[in-house]
This record gives sequence, C-alpha cells and structure tokens, in this order.
Amino acid sequence: YDELKSWFETVSGGQKLEDFRNMVDARRIAQQEGIDEKTALARVKIDRERRALEAEKSRAQNERQRNVDANAENERRRADVAAFVKAFPDVAAKSQTDKNAIPAEVWDKVNKGETLVNAYTAYKAKQDSEAKDKRIAELEAALEAEKQTKKNAARSTGSQKSAGGDPPYDPIAAGWDSV
Repeated sequence: YDELKSWFETVSGGQKLEDFRNMVDARRIAQQEGIDEKTALARVKIDRERRALEAEKSRAQNERQRNVDANAENERRRADVAAFVKAFPDVAAKSQTDKNAIPAEVWDKVNKGETLVNAYTAYKAKQDSEAKDKRIAELEAALEAEKQTKKNAARSTGSQKSAGGDPPYDPIAAGWDSV
C-alpha cells in the first residue's frame, strides 16, 4: 500500500487521490462536451458533493426510520407487558423474583411475533389439557382396576371355611391326632 501510495504521489505530482480523480473526470467531461476544464472540474466537484450529501441524507433517513421502528417496537412491548400484568398478575409478580415463572417456550413464541398474553394463554391451556388428560388416565386406570376386582369377586367360589362356626366333633379325627 505504501509503495502504491508513493507511486501515485509521484505520478500525480503529489495530489490527493480524490483531487486526481476529479481532474481526470473533469478532463474527460471537457473533451466529451467541449467545455472548459475549470467548468468541468467545478461540475465534477459539485456532482461528488451532491452524491455525498444524498448518501448522508439517505443514511440519516435510514437512521431516523430505525429509531422510529425501535420506538414503535418498544412501545408495543410495553403495551404487551402491561396487558400481561393485567391478565396474569400473579405470574407477573412471580416473574420479578423467578426468571423461570414464564417458560422458555412462551418466550420463543413471543420472539416469533406472538403477544405475551396469547403465548402464555396457549401455554396454560396446553398445561391444563395435559393435566386433565393425566387425571383422566388415572381415573380410567382406577375404574378398570375396580371393574377387575368386582369381576374377580363374582367368579370366586367364596371362602374355603364354612360360615357355620366350629365343625362338629369327630372322635376319630380327635383320636387320630392324639397319637
């Protein structure tokens, strides 16, 4: 780079690169349009300044638009949080001390553009549905066990002992056990 810079200063007579470009462009325009070189140089400089100003104006407009968009996004987030606090005050209060009060899957949906209230409502509905499904499965298992117990009791022949108390006295059986 230093060699190139040195070479350029030597070739252009110590001019800056921008001045050299302006001079070359001015000579080309003067020859093409048949005008004075000073007039062409002034036109080239004005043209470059105009383009630089337009680029700066465009950058400033883009920056203003980014600021407007960021402000609108911040306002949307504030409104979303306010709606969440109103809809779920207990969870909002818990989230002040417990960062896991609002699960990651809710934040994933929020990051994809869904509102916090809608994402948390869907999460709670899913949790409630899963809890109900689990409870139903437990109750169905208990009912099935009860049905099986009743079915087994109905098929049973009953107790192997008689319902009448002590058996009658049998002298042979009594003597048999005494020897």
